[in-house]
Amino acid sequence: MYFEGMNNFWSMSELKTEDSKRSGIRLWSAKKNNTNRNMKLSCAIAIAVPLTVFGSGAGTSTDPCVPDTCADATHCDFTVSLMPLGNSVAYYEFAECPGVPQPVLGMKRDVTYTFKQYDGTNWNHPLGFAYFTDGAHEEVDELEPSITQSGNACADDNTCDAPMYFKGSNYLGVYNNAVGTTLVGDEDFGLDVYEPQFFIRYEDWVGDPASKWNVKLTLTDASFNDDIFYFCHIHRGMSGRIKLLDANGDVITSSDSPALMYDYDVATGDDLACGTYGLNIYFEETQNGKCADNYLCTDGLTFDAPKTQFNKCLNAMDCAMEFNMEITPSTTSAVATFINQMIPHHVNAVQMCKALIKTGEVSADTEPDIYWMCWAIINVQSSQIALMQDWLSTNNVDEGSAKCFSEDPAAPTPASGATAAAASMVATVASVIFVFFAMVF
Repeated sequence: MYFEGMNNFWSMSELKTEDSKRSGIRLWSAKKNNTNRNMKLSCAIAIAVPLTVFGSGAGTSTDPCVPDTCADATHCDFTVSLMPLGNSVAYYEFAECPGVPQPVLGMKRDVTYTFKQYDGTNWNHPLGFAYFTDGAHEEVDELEPSITQSGNACADDNTCDAPMYFKGSNYLGVYNNAVGTTLVGDEDFGLDVYEPQFFIRYEDWVGDPASKWNVKLTLTDASFNDDIFYFCHIHRGMSGRIKLLDANGDVITSSDSPALMYDYDVATGDDLACGTYGLNIYFEETQNGKCADNYLCTDGLTFDAPKTQFNKCLNAMDCAMEFNMEITPSTTSAVATFINQMIPHHVNAVQMCKALIKTGEVSADTEPDIYWMCWAIINVQSSQIALMQDWLSTNNVDEGSAKCFSEDPAAPTPASGATAAAASMVATVASVIFVFFAMVF
C-alpha cells in the first residue's frame, strides 16, 4: 500500500506463508520508495457510507439488529463499517443499528442478505461466516458448500449454505444458492479471490467504482436452528452472533448457542477519553511507580483541552510500552526475546493511532493521508501481533512471562524468578546508601 508524504511512499508488500494463509494472518514488510507520485485519496471520501439508520433492533440476542429497508421480501442489505476506538483492533458496526459494536444480527431463512463492505474502514477486514467463534482462526467449521451441521445431504453435492463473494456486481465464485436463481453446487464460492483483494493498495481497493465489495448470504437449512457467527478473515477476536428468525421476525432459539468464546473489549476510565484499551493502570495518577519518566517535555507550554488530553494519553501509552518492554531475555531463543519486546512496541503504535483519531483532528476529510495510514497501522500491526502471539503459543511461551516486573497495579514488583539478581543489587545499593547517610548524619 502506498501513502504519499514529502514526495515519498511506503509500500506494504505481502509475504505469505502456508501456515499464515490458513490462520488469516499476513506478514508485511515496509520499504521506502522515492518515486514521486501524485496519489489522491479523495476517492475514499467520496464513497464513505453516511451514518443513516437503515434498520431496527438493539443488536442484542433478544432484540437482534435487522434491516428495515429491503428491495423485496427476499432481498435485504446490511451496511458494514468498522469502529476502531475503545477496543484492541476494531469492531464491526452496521448502519442498521449504528453505534453498537459487534451487534447481534437477525436473519430469516430463504432471504438473500447482502453485506455491503463499501466503506473504506472495511479495508483489511473481509467478512466471513462460521458455525463457531472465529472460524478458520480456530480451525472450526465455517459456512462452506461442503459443510453442514445438521447432517444434510447438501455436503454430498456442495450445495450447503455458504456466502457468495462479489466485487460490485461481479460474482467471484461458482456456487450459488441466492433466492431467485438456479441452485449450483460447487466448492468455489469466491472467498479465494475476495480475501486477497483486502490486502491490495488501499486506493485500488476503494477507488475503483466497480470495487464495491459485498457478500451475499442465504440460509436455507430448515433443520438447523443454532446461531452462526460473522467474523473477520484476517483478524481474530471479531466474531459477532447471528440469530435465526422465523417468518414473523421472532428469534427461533433464545439461548446463545454455540457460546462466543471470549468477552468483548469494553473501554472504561481514561481509556474512554483516549479511544484506547488497557491503559488505565499506566496514567500518571494510576501507574504507581511503574514509570519514573515524563515522556513529553511540556514545561512552559500551553495546550487546549483536546491536546492536553492527547498528551496525557501519549504519556500513559509510553509508560505501558516501557514497562512491558522491560524483559528478561531468553537464554535459548532470540525470537522469543524479540517477540516479547515487539508486541508492546506494536501495541503502542496501534494505541497512538487510536488516540490520534479520537482527537478529531484526523479524519478521512481533514487529513486523509494520515487517517488511512493510521488505519493501516491498526490493521497490519494488529495482525502481526496475532502472528507473534501464535508463535509464543506454539512454542509454549506464556506472553508476558519474561517481564521484569509484575502487572500488579498497586506497585511494580519483581516477577518471580525473572529479576532476582537485579532486585538483590537494588537492595544492596539501597543498604549502602542508608549506611552512608547514617554515618554522615
